[in-house]
Amino acid sequence: AFSPCGQRLATGGEDRAVILWDARTGKAELVLQGHASMVRSVSFSADGARLASGGWDGTIRVWDAATGALLRAIPNGSLVMGVQFSPTDGRTLASAGYSAKQWDVDSGEMIRSIEGRDFAVFSPDGRTIA
Repeated sequence: AFSPCGQRLATGGEDRAVILWDARTGKAELVLQGHASMVRSVSFSADGARLASGGWDGTIRVWDAATGALLRAIPNGSLVMGVQFSPTDGRTLASAGYSAKQWDVDSGEMIRSIEGRDFAVFSPDGRTIA
């Protein structure tokens, strides 16, 4: 995932790490550790301040994109195949696995769950998922 400014790139993979890269030079800036299994998805918040990662370990991790500090670990309840921040703020996140879920990032509380869906997208206003 590219940061909103386009200057950074975040990747995840089988090594269980999230790596933040300088998009211009291709050099790794930060390596974020914490997932117990493959990292399947990464997403920057609209302001670029936060980075979310989702893994097959069933967790969503929210990181400070500048420092790499772990801000919150959210148990998803099943593997996470995708994460996406709301297009309008850095406080709401969608995850997808065996169900689509919407999260309040600051509290870690689930806002909504749609069972039997393996992907999630935000409405254009960023208020709900489908």
